[in-house]
Amino acid sequence: MQPDFSDAILVVDDVPSMRQVIRTCLNQIGYDRIDEARDGSEALAMAKAKNYKWILSDWHMAPVDGPKFMAQLRDELGEAAPKVIFITMDGDWNVMNYAKDLGAFRLIVKPLRPSALKSSIENVLLKTAA
Repeated sequence: MQPDFSDAILVVDDVPSMRQVIRTCLNQIGYDRIDEARDGSEALAMAKAKNYKWILSDWHMAPVDGPKFMAQLRDELGEAAPKVIFITMDGDWNVMNYAKDLGAFRLIVKPLRPSALKSSIENVLLKTAA
């Protein structure tokens, strides 16, 4: 199964330059319906207002971090919540397991490469198609 490049994606990171890097990676892969949020609270409001297929979120951000955002997203949108891929500099197994326990489909450890991002998105698509 191939990714649907018309899917809406929300990029969440408190660092503007990182949001731009992720946007550039997504553009290079073929995605162009990309919105950006500065933290989890802004992302939650955007996710409630628009039907995103994917959310790519930083793990460590302020004031609302990735884990708190994920919990709020699941509480508010339930099964209708978009699929979340966390992006973090923290490659600790405890963080990876916690992200999985929260319901994330994938955790990517920075530095971000377009090939890793595309692979993660394709992996999520294959899981949802099964």
